[in-house]
Amino acid sequence: MEEHLQAIRFDFRERLHLSLDEVGQSITFGEAEAHIITLRNMPGTHTHASVSGWNWPASIADLVAIRHAEWYINVHRKADVPPIELPRPWPSPDDVTPEELEALEQKLQERSAFRD
Repeated sequence: MEEHLQAIRFDFRERLHLSLDEVGQSITFGEAEAHIITLRNMPGTHTHASVSGWNWPASIADLVAIRHAEWYINVHRKADVPPIELPRPWPSPDDVTPEELEALEQKLQERSAFRD
């Protein structure tokens, strides 16, 4: 959790209007844990982006807007212009080292329902 502390602190302040320093005082540890789990699972939060390894937070609406813009641009491009792909919040495969790719594939296998 230490590597995500800055993102959690930011989301507590900006989204929940709470200080992480209030945990154990005006906010119970259980309540703080529930907030952190919610923030972790909510696309668009800094916590979700940090835990997911994304470069910036993006909501589902942001991702849909990116795909829609790509579709529109590519449908209306000239035939000799190659299709574009707009940046995504997650690192592109070119940004990932072979060691990081192997670790990500291992993590996927551990969580996959189809690992066998």
